[in-house]
Parts: sequence; C-alpha cells; structure tokens
Amino acid sequence: MTKSPSDQIGFTIDVPLDHTDPTLGKGSLYYEFGKPYHENKPTVFVIIDAQQFFIREGEVVNFQERWFGDDFNVLGITGRGTRPDFIEATIDKDKKPDWKKAWQFFNHHQWLSDIEAVRKSLLGDERKIHIYGESGGGMMAHQYLAEYGQFVNRAFTRACVHPYLVNQLGLHSDRFWNEIGEYDPGLHTTMKKVLERYDDQRPLVAMTLQRQNFYVTPDDIGPARAKLIQALADGDEDYFAQVREEYAVDDVNQIMQSNDAIPIRVRLFEFLAPTDTRERISKKKLFPDYEVQVNISEPLISLADAGEITPAPYPVMNLHSLDAEVFVLAGRWDHVVDYRTSIALAASYPHGYLYIADDSHVFQVFEESGLLAPLLQNFLKFGLDSDEFNKSLDKAGKFHWREE
Repeated sequence: MTKSPSDQIGFTIDVPLDHTDPTLGKGSLYYEFGKPYHENKPTVFVIIDAQQFFIREGEVVNFQERWFGDDFNVLGITGRGTRPDFIEATIDKDKKPDWKKAWQFFNHHQWLSDIEAVRKSLLGDERKIHIYGESGGGMMAHQYLAEYGQFVNRAFTRACVHPYLVNQLGLHSDRFWNEIGEYDPGLHTTMKKVLERYDDQRPLVAMTLQRQNFYVTPDDIGPARAKLIQALADGDEDYFAQVREEYAVDDVNQIMQSNDAIPIRVRLFEFLAPTDTRERISKKKLFPDYEVQVNISEPLISLADAGEITPAPYPVMNLHSLDAEVFVLAGRWDHVVDYRTSIALAASYPHGYLYIADDSHVFQVFEESGLLAPLLQNFLKFGLDSDEFNKSLDKAGKFHWREE
C-alpha cells in the first residue's frame, strides 16, 4: 500500500533471511529518505552493495542534497550486510563464520529481493522507480534491471563493476604491471625487489598499492606509485606506515578480520567468480586488484572449488527488451572498471546511453566541476530525448573522452 506523506524519513521493514525459504526466519532492514516522502515526486532508489558504506542512517539527506536536489524522493536502504539479524544468522556457535550460510543469506539475489520488498511496500506492485548506483552498487543496479527491470523508469550508473563482461570480452582489467612499466621500465626490476623483500607481507603491499588508486588522481598516479615502490625497495618502513595510514590500509585489514566483513567477502567473491582472475596472478609480478580480491574471497573460493556453492550467471538477455532508459557513465582512466565493459553494457539496452569521461573511478575532476550533478538530475527528471538533458551534455562536453 502506498504510504501517505509525513515528516518521518526513516523506516524499518522485516524481510526473510532467505527470500527463497521464508521459514528460516526474518530480519529487520532500515531504509531512509533524504527528505519526507511526497506522492507527486518521482522516487530514486540509491542502490549499494555489501562493500559500500556511504548509505547509513542519517546520511541520505546529505546524499540527496549533494546529487539530487529537491525534485525527487531519494531513498537509501542500509542493506542486510550491516544489520545484526542477518550477520548473526551466519555465525556458528564458536563465533566463526559459517561460509555456506553466508553465501545463502548474502548473495546478490537476496539484496535484490530486499530492494523489491521495499519498492512494493512503498509504492505497491506496479509503480516504477528510478535507480542510481556506483561501482559495486552500479553492478547491483544492473542486476536489479536484469531481474526487475519492468519496474524501472530510468537508471543512472557510474563506474559499474561488471566481471561478467570482463570475462566475455577477454579483458585484463588490472593494468598495474603494464602501467608501471610504461611510466618507468626500471620499475619492473624495482618491484621485483619489493616482492622479495616483503614476501611475507605481500598481501599488505598489494592492498596498499590497490588502495592508492582511490586516493591519487590519474595525473599523479605514476609518480606516486614510483615513490612508493622505491621506498618499499629501500625498506623505508616509516614511509610504508605513513601511506598505509593515509590510505586506511590497516583499518581495512582490521575490518576484514571481523565478522562484519562476512557480507563484503561474499560480494567480492561474486565479482571474482565469473572471471579468470586467479589464473592471472603471478608470483613474479604483482596485480594488486586481483590479489586483494582473491585474498578477501578465499573462504568462498574454497566452497566453490568443493562444489558446495554455485554462483549464478548474469541473465543479459533480460536487458534487451526493457523500456527503461539507462545512462552508463564510465571513466577512461578507471583502475577498477575497464571502460570497454561499459561500452558493451550500454549497448545491452534498447535505450542505453554511454558517456566515457576523461576521469578516474571516483570522477573527482568531473564532480568538482559542478557539471555532473545537473547531468544526473536532468537525465532522471526529463529523460534522454529532452532539451534539458542535452543542454547538460553540451555543458559537460569538455569532460567527454574520445579516442584519438
């Protein structure tokens, strides 16, 4: 039943621990609006996955102000990955993760069913929503489109992770080794010294170099990598500790050792499973993105190798008949997402639109220009064929990357 307007912005809803077997019990989800809900405004669902944390209680108001303005109902679901009912259901009597249950309760189909449960509770069976997602949440948004796309009017995704397309296109998405060689051929020899020196701390080195990409712009990444690699080769422990603190490496490692990270490990395994990532790893080279993903996913990898869990395929054919308009924003210099997958992804939709920005995974330059938010808003409000959207595209033209 459709809810009436009120001043309330936070709500809870009970959903099954396992939507395929409701007899196993229920857990409580929390969802929140940026502003009180109004019946006459379109509703945007901000979709996140288990390894994202920007939608939290009290944060949707800031997210709405930053990206959407006042013309939408903006809703964020905190997600089962942060709710104690769901996490506790995956912990055994010895307080250790039961990884088979973790897969059962945290695979992406459960998250999609949660989103659909909130949509039905708020809007009824048939009313459509807009959706927004970035990175892993972008992938979740496209997974929602593949299963429930008939209930989506418009979708905007940015830097969408898409391991299925990486595999289908035969792409090598971790370009670290090639890029350091292009910047300075001598860095290959230096990096091999680092791997020898830090053989027993290789996962820590990999995570530090992986997270560096989130903190350094594409223009600065070459010299920043070279400085870090040389410092490691020289055994400069003070500098190593400094950059680990700057990139929150030790904090992330501490989280990953806790039961709070159970849902994160499941999601990262879902990114890993469709690809040949494990075969790409080499003892003599370093591919930081690959190694971090494998290290975190290891408990689920073992279950899959034993045949105890089976990742689901991506039903791409479901996308070809959708009426939804889908904007796919990609960064040419994105270290996480190969922009070529975004080309294939946008082409999967009858009403897909691809924009490749001359920017990185976080679109720092595009965002700081003040032109990205209006582009998002005018697409969601007016659609691909509108004058308003096309004017926003024209204004953002200087950020549009084109192959030379």
